[in-house]
Amino acid sequence: MPSASSSTAGHVAGDVPAAKTAMLVGPAVAEDVRILEDFLDAHGLQENYLNGSGNDVGAGSPRLRHGRVTAYNTVFSSNGSEEAMAYVTVPPGHAGLELARHPGKTQLAAMQQLLDAPTRDELVSLYSRFVHPHFPIVDMHAVRSNDDSITSTLLCYIYMLALPLWHKSPTLAGRQPPDFGRVVNLATAALQSDFLVPTTSTITAAVLDLLGRPVRTVTTNILTTGKMVALAHSMGLHRDSSRWSASQEEKSIRKRLWWSVVIHDCWGSYAHGTPPIISSDRYDVVVLDPVDWAPVHDDLRASLMAVQNTQFCYLTRHLSDLLELVHGLKTRWEEVPRRLRKIECALDDWEADLRRLCSIDLRKGPPSGHSSMQFCFLSVRLLVQRLYLRAATAQTAYPIDTEKQYRIMSLRESAITIVDYVNMLTPEHFSEFWFAHSSHFLVSTIIMLLRCMIESHDPDQLSRCTSKLIQFRETLQDARANYGWDIADMCLERCSDAIERVTRSSAYGPPFNNHQSLTTGATDMPPPPLPDFDILDADWLAHSASGLDTLLPTQSLDLVWDRQ
Repeated sequence: MPSASSSTAGHVAGDVPAAKTAMLVGPAVAEDVRILEDFLDAHGLQENYLNGSGNDVGAGSPRLRHGRVTAYNTVFSSNGSEEAMAYVTVPPGHAGLELARHPGKTQLAAMQQLLDAPTRDELVSLYSRFVHPHFPIVDMHAVRSNDDSITSTLLCYIYMLALPLWHKSPTLAGRQPPDFGRVVNLATAALQSDFLVPTTSTITAAVLDLLGRPVRTVTTNILTTGKMVALAHSMGLHRDSSRWSASQEEKSIRKRLWWSVVIHDCWGSYAHGTPPIISSDRYDVVVLDPVDWAPVHDDLRASLMAVQNTQFCYLTRHLSDLLELVHGLKTRWEEVPRRLRKIECALDDWEADLRRLCSIDLRKGPPSGHSSMQFCFLSVRLLVQRLYLRAATAQTAYPIDTEKQYRIMSLRESAITIVDYVNMLTPEHFSEFWFAHSSHFLVSTIIMLLRCMIESHDPDQLSRCTSKLIQFRETLQDARANYGWDIADMCLERCSDAIERVTRSSAYGPPFNNHQSLTTGATDMPPPPLPDFDILDADWLAHSASGLDTLLPTQSLDLVWDRQ
C-alpha cells in the first residue's frame, strides 16, 4: 500500500503525488495478482508482465517486488488468511484535463486576506479546543507548525469551523468577524477542486465539511457524503489494517478516519432520508478503543472524551441496524418487532455502559458534546418507536386497531421525552459541541409529535402536548437569539407555523382523525368534533408534508400522515 508520513493525520497511507491516485482493486483481481506475482517470483521471470505500460487498468507508477517492477502493491488481509488486497495507481481524471497541483491554494490565499496571522492562530486554537476532540482526524501539531503536509483545503475547513466560535475567544470577541458566508463558499470550492485530485486528506476535509454550517445545504451534503464514502472505499479504509506493516499511529489514524466516515453516512441517512451507502457486512474495521482516540490520557476530560467518542461509534452501529429496516424494500414487517426488541435491549445496554464508563464528576459536568450525543440517543429511540408503528400499520387490517393506537401513544411519549430534554437545556449546554445533523432530528421530532396530536382523541393529552410545544418553541427562540444555537434554525423555520396552527386548532377539540374507519365496531363511537378549517385545513396539511420532503425521510418512514 502506498505509504506516507505516519506523523500526519491529514496524509495517511493512500496519498500519492497529484498526478496519480491510489485505488483498491476488487478482491478477485487482488487474488489473481497475488498468484501471478508469486508464480513470476518463483520462476525467476524478470519480464515486467504487470508493468502498467499498456492501456490496462493497472496503468500507473510501477513498484519493486523482489527486484522486479510491478504496477501493483499487495497487502495481505488483517485476518491472517491468504486473502490479499492490491492497490494500483491510476490517473485521477480524464487525459488532458487540467488539474490543480495544490487544490485549495487559491481559496486559502483569499481566506488569508480576510484573516491576519494572529487571527488565524487564534482560530486554530479554537478549533483545537472545541472541534478537534470530537473528531480527532487532523494532526494539530502539524497545523501549528505550518507543516507542508497539511493541505490548503484542510486549513480552509479549520478556519471555517472555528469562525462560529469567534465569540469564545477573549482576543477576538470584541472584533467584527469576517463574512461567514464567503468563508464557507471558499472552503466548499476548495473541497470540490480537491475531489479532482483526491488523497486521504480529501476524505478528512469532507468529514469536516459535514460537521460545518449551514446545516440546510441538504443536497450538497448528500453529494459530499457519496463522494467521501466512495473515496474511502477506493483507498481501502474499510479494511482492518491492524496486521499491516504500518506504524501504529498510521493504523490508528485510518481507523479514526473510517469511523468518522461511517458516522456521517449513517446519521446523514437518518437526517436526509437517503439510504446509507456503507453496509455493515462490507467492512471489518472494529470499533475504536478509547486509546485510538486519545493515545495519552494525562487529562481526565480527554479520557472521558475518548470514551464518549467510542460510545458514539457503538450508537452509530445500532442506528445502522435500524436503517436496514427503514430502507429495506423487502422488509418482512411481521418480523420487525422481534428485531426491534433486540435493538431496544442493545440501546439499554449502551445507555448503562455510558453511565458506567463516563462516571461523570457532577462538579465538573460531562465533557462537551455529551448533550448532543444524548439527544442523538433519544432520536434513535424515537426511530425505534416509529418503526414499531410502521410495523403495526403494515400488519393491521383496520387502522383503528388497538396495537396501532398503543404504538401511536408510545411514539408520542418518545417525542415528548425529546421535547422535555430540549426544554431542560441550559446556556452551558447550548454552547457545547453539537452534531450538525441534530437540526434535522429536531424537525422530525416535532413532525411526529404533531402527527400524534392530530390522531389523538384525548383532550388531556392534547392540552399536555400543546403546552410542551409552546414551551419548546420559546426555548428554541431564546437559544437562537441569546446563545447563537444555530441547531434551532431549521426547526423554527419549518415548524413554527405548524406548531401555531395545530396548537390553536386544539382549542376547538381533538383534530379530525382521517384514519377513523367506518367499519363495524367504530360506528357506535361518536365522531370527534371538527376543527376550524380556516385554522387547520387539508390543503395546509398537504403543503406542510410536501414542504418537508427534502428534509425528512417521509417516503421511507411514512413520517407525516399514513394513508392506508
